Amino acid sequence: MSARTILFAVGALAALAACNSDSPAPTDTATDASGQPAFAKGDKRDKHVRIVSESDVTRQLEDTPPTDNWVLYSREANVGTARFIDGPGSPPQGEGSFEMFTSVPNDKFTLFNFDYHETPVADFTELGYQTWQTSAAVPVQLPSINLTIDTDGGAFTGAPGEFATLVFEPVYNVAQGPIVAGTWQEWDAIFGGQAIWWLTRDNSVLGPRGTTFTWDAFHAVFPNATVLGGIGPNQGSGGAALTASVDEFIVNVGRKHATIYDFELCDSGKHGKKDKCKDKKPKHGHDDE
Repeated sequence: MSARTILFAVGALAALAACNSDSPAPTDTATDASGQPAFAKGDKRDKHVRIVSESDVTRQLEDTPPTDNWVLYSREANVGTARFIDGPGSPPQGEGSFEMFTSVPNDKFTLFNFDYHETPVADFTELGYQTWQTSAAVPVQLPSINLTIDTDGGAFTGAPGEFATLVFEPVYNVAQGPIVAGTWQEWDAIFGGQAIWWLTRDNSVLGPRGTTFTWDAFHAVFPNATVLGGIGPNQGSGGAALTASVDEFIVNVGRKHATIYDFELCDSGKHGKKDKCKDKKPKHGHDDE
């Protein structure tokens, strides 16, 4: 989907597409199965790898219309930082990652990709990422995955409850292991249908805002839900004094090969600059750009 298409398709929904939720400490009422292998759909060597760096991203204030396929949203009053870096450690893809530092509770960053606008949420067969926690005042916090959605699909009317943000956080996915600082950890946001999520809107079946439930339980209630805007990593309230990185953001919508988004410090050359990424070989798969 081109940036121009995005601007027309999502521009009228700017406040919704850019409005991601922060964690309100959800009530964990779901149960998640243990022993499910992460990304069981296949070996990561079968994926397509796409490098994303600063030149691929447009930085915008939250609640503004997306003007690019990749938008880094932030709050005007942010004290923290969001940047592409080398490391930390040995990232799962390439040499770098995307790091967010939220200094105070009001800080918020969201790195959104808009290529999946209007995709049925049920069509995602793989979704996940790897994280590295550098430091945190609250050790259980990590960046989340956010999907802004139209809960009933079809034409968006703005009816109450039609828009919501679907949020995956590792802290509630205890079956995938504890959060450990100073190491790369893989998180499967589907996990055989048992990954734990929560919604930013009340629902008569799933419960009040913040009540946790499984991926399968969400689809039982909202079988026609579609992406309304963007998907991607988010770090906000509840993550004060948190420095964490994200890499290997994996998305598949039923294709033979999933797409791995490899976050790198190098310049991808999107805007006519020298291509500094061309000699960086992904650790798995191949770069299909």
